[in-house]
Amino acid sequence: MGIRPHYLFKQIFELLLAIALVFFKLKYMKSASRILLSSALTVLSFGVVTYTACKKDKCKDIVCQNGGVCSGGVCNCPTNYSGSHCEVAGPCAGIVCQNGGTCNNGVCACPSGYEGAFCENESRAKFTKTWNATDTDSYNNNPVSPYQPVISNDTSLTHVRISLIRNGFFSHDVIATVNGDSLIIPIQQPDAGINSYSISGSAVYINDTLYWHYQMTTPGIANYKGTWR
Repeated sequence: MGIRPHYLFKQIFELLLAIALVFFKLKYMKSASRILLSSALTVLSFGVVTYTACKKDKCKDIVCQNGGVCSGGVCNCPTNYSGSHCEVAGPCAGIVCQNGGTCNNGVCACPSGYEGAFCENESRAKFTKTWNATDTDSYNNNPVSPYQPVISNDTSLTHVRISLIRNGFFSHDVIATVNGDSLIIPIQQPDAGINSYSISGSAVYINDTLYWHYQMTTPGIANYKGTWR
């Protein structure tokens, strides 16, 4: 609109000031004062209506979708949405990754220790139970008597504790690192202070079964393979 609001109000103010001066000069002329007051109110109302008309709400007819918010006639879209009205959904729209996971092109990238489509599962959860173990000496194929080792959670999210490995050979638990579908036993001496026997090895988890290869030094070296179900 052609009229600038600040200029309009300046003119209205000057007009009202002039009317007020006349009003006081004619203070004994009641009928004239009423006319002048009515005129002032009319002019003021005209100014308010004109200013309101000039200050149009740019967001009045704009509907932003998917949680978008209109500001100055433009939709500000939330993450993973775009378009003039936030109508276009990105590949991560509606995907909520849990436990600190982040969505990348529609797929949750999980932090260490978590897995699943939405990072909803602890990676070590599939390992923690009592297993039925069948181990064999890799050198001579002599079997170890069947036994039931137990894998339980360690204090760290990416570690587990293995009790009774090699049919209870060690008095203390063996600590293993969880790496997706694998368990890794870094070389260690579970009974340090009692003896110097050590163990190291790894296992892979396939179809609810752990397939092991581990080495023990007692002080001779022995290699074992195992199937735990």
